Amino acid sequence: MGLNAVVISRGVSVKELPSIAKAVARGAFMGLGRGVGSVDYTLVHEELIEEFVVAVKAATIELYGTDATNSRDYGSMVDHAELDELLGLLRDEFAAGTGRIVHGGPSGGKGLLPPTIIEGISRYFICKSSFLETQTLPCRSSKLMQASANKGPILPVLPFSSLEDALSVLLKQ
Repeated sequence: MGLNAVVISRGVSVKELPSIAKAVARGAFMGLGRGVGSVDYTLVHEELIEEFVVAVKAATIELYGTDATNSRDYGSMVDHAELDELLGLLRDEFAAGTGRIVHGGPSGGKGLLPPTIIEGISRYFICKSSFLETQTLPCRSSKLMQASANKGPILPVLPFSSLEDALSVLLKQ
């Protein structure tokens, strides 16, 4: 099973970010992020990451409102075992104190995991880059990255500093 990434390079204008962010949010959360072509994660150049996170959060709120439980355009997960698995992975991720939920996260019931945007790299996301020995990057061995692929509405937003870093991540998926 592959992961579908969106890469936002340094050459992207800040003015373009809102429309890109809306496309990413739609691709990540439509159908609860379970479609074959769903966006599984976003790699964003470190110079644009703050602006992109703000833009993708705003786009998600525009699409589903501030509370997705009240949105007619958003559903609930039927398989409660998958929901419990995703919630457990999110709890583990943030218990480590390294990740940060930007939007969404565990909700109170209804089989719902709202559109969830996360940033920050933790022990679940880390592997050695083949390009830079001291650089750590997300890889396929990540429990949360594997689980988010075609399973649920979780969008990891990950920084990269060079094209080599981004390619390393993409090639390891």
